[in-house]
Amino acid sequence: MLKRWVGMVAVAALWGAFVAPRGAAQTTVTGTVADATTEAALPGAAVQLIASDSTHVGTSADADGSFRLRAPRGEHRLRVSFVGYHTLEQTVTVGGRPVDLGRLTLRPDTTELGETVVEAIETRVTLRGDTLVYNAGAFGVREGASLRDLVRRLPGVTVEGGEVRATGEAVQRVLVDGKEFFGDDPSVALDNLPADAVEAVEVYDQDSERAELTGVADGEEARTINVVTKPDRRRSTFGQAQAGVGTDRRFTSGGTLNLFDGDRRLSTFARADNVDPRTQRALGTGGASPGPRGRPPDSGITRTLTGGATLNDQWGPAEVSAAYTLTSAASTLDALVAREYLLSEAAGQQYTETRGDARDRLGHTLSLRAEAELSEATEVEARASLNVSGRSVERRLEAETWQPSGDLLNRSETLATGDGRSGQGDLRASLRHRFPTESRTLSASFRLEANAEAGDDVEDIERRLVDGADASTDAFGRRVTDRSGSQTLSGEVAVSEALSDAWKAVVAYRPSVSLRDGDREGLRLDEAGQFARLDSAVTSVSDQRLTMHTLGTDLQRQVEGFTVTLGVALRHERLAFAQRGPRAFDVSRTTASVLPSLRASHALGPRSSVDVSYRSNTQAPRPQQLRDVVDDANPLRLSTGNPDLETMRTHEVRVSLSMVTPEVGRMWMGMLNVRAVPNAIGTATVAPSAAPVVARGVTVAPGTQLTYPVNLGGSLNVSATLFHGRPSALLGGNLNGSASLRYGRRPSLVDGVRNREDALSGNANVRLSTTASERLDLSLSYGLSGRLALNSTRAGQSPGLVGHRGSADVTWSLGGGLSLRSRAALEYTPDVTGRDLGGVSPLDARLDLGVGYAFGADDRAEVRLGVADVFDQSASRRRQVTDLFVETRETEAVGRFVLASLTYALRPRGGRPEGVLPPGVRLRRE
Repeated sequence: MLKRWVGMVAVAALWGAFVAPRGAAQTTVTGTVADATTEAALPGAAVQLIASDSTHVGTSADADGSFRLRAPRGEHRLRVSFVGYHTLEQTVTVGGRPVDLGRLTLRPDTTELGETVVEAIETRVTLRGDTLVYNAGAFGVREGASLRDLVRRLPGVTVEGGEVRATGEAVQRVLVDGKEFFGDDPSVALDNLPADAVEAVEVYDQDSERAELTGVADGEEARTINVVTKPDRRRSTFGQAQAGVGTDRRFTSGGTLNLFDGDRRLSTFARADNVDPRTQRALGTGGASPGPRGRPPDSGITRTLTGGATLNDQWGPAEVSAAYTLTSAASTLDALVAREYLLSEAAGQQYTETRGDARDRLGHTLSLRAEAELSEATEVEARASLNVSGRSVERRLEAETWQPSGDLLNRSETLATGDGRSGQGDLRASLRHRFPTESRTLSASFRLEANAEAGDDVEDIERRLVDGADASTDAFGRRVTDRSGSQTLSGEVAVSEALSDAWKAVVAYRPSVSLRDGDREGLRLDEAGQFARLDSAVTSVSDQRLTMHTLGTDLQRQVEGFTVTLGVALRHERLAFAQRGPRAFDVSRTTASVLPSLRASHALGPRSSVDVSYRSNTQAPRPQQLRDVVDDANPLRLSTGNPDLETMRTHEVRVSLSMVTPEVGRMWMGMLNVRAVPNAIGTATVAPSAAPVVARGVTVAPGTQLTYPVNLGGSLNVSATLFHGRPSALLGGNLNGSASLRYGRRPSLVDGVRNREDALSGNANVRLSTTASERLDLSLSYGLSGRLALNSTRAGQSPGLVGHRGSADVTWSLGGGLSLRSRAALEYTPDVTGRDLGGVSPLDARLDLGVGYAFGADDRAEVRLGVADVFDQSASRRRQVTDLFVETRETEAVGRFVLASLTYALRPRGGRPEGVLPPGVRLRRE
């Protein structure tokens, strides 16, 4: 029955693509935008064609002012706008042949009455369709600031560690003038582009290649930041170089160089330091070295050498880009973790963990992309990336568990050394074709992903178990060898057709097959001192094959600024998993799913829009979750897999609302996310306190815990977030605020008893930033967060958490080239248990001070002397509450030191950049 239904849909799709009556065709419209007075190009100018039914297509002018878009036949209203210029509007008739609008000129928006100068309200943010456009000039930053410093001031955008979030969602790509910039790592662009080169920052969801071709959303958007550079930087050379030395053998050095010449752009960077990124930014020593995404601030002390280059160019009909990055990092981590358990027999137990790690890593990343128009109707694109790395590690872990009475329950010590290698490759290619008939398209793509990893670890383990007056010790040496790999081949064929003036349809077929294998062998030392005795508890050989076939159709209606897309997909999924080794078993499971989707967006005018979407999906268990093998890297906290896991089904609803008032510089953004997983994979915990327990073939001693995944269901997460930005009467700056409320329902299994945690958390943040005075750059922020949790198996116990965080960044110019810079940060998280767990203080305070002197032409050079971590905290601290425990964590940080540095900025010499506000208009930020 299923095969017959699939065949009928395929026949209908082919008939719609090649046999159905033809509708109105789309025609290419081209032209250029320039200044009416100077005839200089106006890159970034907004070009829109608005039809009689209010539907519109739009684009932005390229670096040379040219633009190209496709529009249906008929009468359109052309609107061309650019900051500081009068908007141009005229009627355009689009016929069957390409339309060349020629040179469109905009007149500067200046008004002079004698010697009276008209002041204009400076536009902070505008809404262009579903794109938020921030005017960088309205969010002034200090001289020499990086793009990261600018982005942190934009309402709705947050930067924490290596992760950037825009309107609540993680940013996956950062483009520069619409072009690739060092692949998909946002941190490189943020730390190596100067803020004074930026004219605007655009935030939007970038559609997939198929959605861009068909105009029908498919739910595969990627949150993207596009950095629009100033016109004078698009054909210029700029960058900076910096070097510094300090006490305690601290050093920092590096530089960036950008060679922009229209479509041809080359950017390079290099950096070597043993100073943490937070200190670099606080003392103004330049951009931070890029690191893994989302790396927490308490990841230890790292010595880094990194560098890379990226190239964008136009080679005939092809647009090409390439990027390479080298990273060498040596890190040390000393951390203390203290927990008090809340649930099950382990309630009241104290657990402490002391660890010291030394890691070395060397990685290479290469990415390539090429896109070409074979004809006006056909495009091809190819992407390739390769990431190879090697690592070595020395690890020391000491863990203890104490009874509520204060008696020692057990203790373990693990010493380990190891090395490993890994590689990831990704190859993608696509073909896109537009037929003469409007909205009739064909696209085809394939993707090949491959991963390989190998590692050897030698461990020296000692465990001591205490049972009343009795104690036993187990000490042994072991070598663990891991080999794993995966290959995934996937593709898609999609056709689209206009069913009427308002309706479009897309039918797509997506097959994929994924192969994963893992080989893990544990050998203990024998009497002869050789690694020859098999440790069956950690040994396994496994392989997994996941095959999916998805056939779906989307129907979209677009009329009068309202767009709605209805979709449904049929997915057939087969999972085959086999484990060979001490315990052999096979898993074979077939799942058929119907996956509906919905997306609706409505422009409530040029200043507001609302977007609603619903999407369902499936997620198969990972091989690590299915493998029945013990991970005892921490002998007191064991984990294993579960071959009985089933595929999860997810449902997600998103609602977003954006409203802007450019005249007064005010904006509101709101988001609501709801995610439900009826058969969610949760965590089962076995934690005996009196006698050993056997679970999943593993003996769990008192004070030791075993966790494994299990389908529990009933998972629900709801989050609501509100962002607001506006001018501030205080110091003539910008005031940004955000508030969020989250509810989470998480099921778990504790000692065989089902538990449900209902957690309510929220936070509120406010930030004031100003550069109203040429001498003062000030940024103040305060945040309040809280969490309250209720567990069904522990009535009357409501562990909560309240945290306060504040910071102040001040740069004060004293005149004559002298400046003072200070950054103070304070975080206070009181202990929710009333106990001083592990002796970790709930207060984390930091103060950084610096003084600088700028000199040379245009103050391009600056010497700076700074003191980092004046209070010599030498540690970072965090606290958290889960359904099982409350935890405090303290990690060693760099500590106090003095750093002297020299920075030289390479930038275009003075003069008014092209495309900025003309003389006679003075911007007012009130």
